[in-house]
Amino acid sequence: MKAHAFPPRTLRNFIYWAIIPVLVCELALSPFWFAHVYAYSSWLPETQLLITAFLLPAYLAVLASTFIWRSSFRGTVASLVTLIISLALTVFLDYAVWGVSTGRFWAPDYETVLIVRTAGEIALVIALFPPLVALAFRSISRYAHRNA
Repeated sequence: MKAHAFPPRTLRNFIYWAIIPVLVCELALSPFWFAHVYAYSSWLPETQLLITAFLLPAYLAVLASTFIWRSSFRGTVASLVTLIISLALTVFLDYAVWGVSTGRFWAPDYETVLIVRTAGEIALVIALFPPLVALAFRSISRYAHRNA
């Protein structure tokens, strides 16, 4: 039987599947920021926020939930830490690309900070809730199988 790459079965594969899509998705839109496309059309900021606040966290939630369901305690803790690092990297890259391309990386306005912080909080809730539910159900399932 051929080994499947998805869902990841080892912690190393989980880290690859969690970090590399974040880098690809966030950096794929950076040429548009540096070309100042946002000044000519308004699709870029909304697309970047959609990716940062909803799409990547949903992907990471599914990825972490499937990994947590099969992993040990060590793998669970490491996957949750990797999930939080991936989310932090997502939010930071979103802000960094915006800040460097506009020249306001060190002096952002209040609205930008508020938007990025809110996107990060939404991403954290979306990405952490399903894995924690999977962890709870996994614990209940293992407890029920041991005592049956």
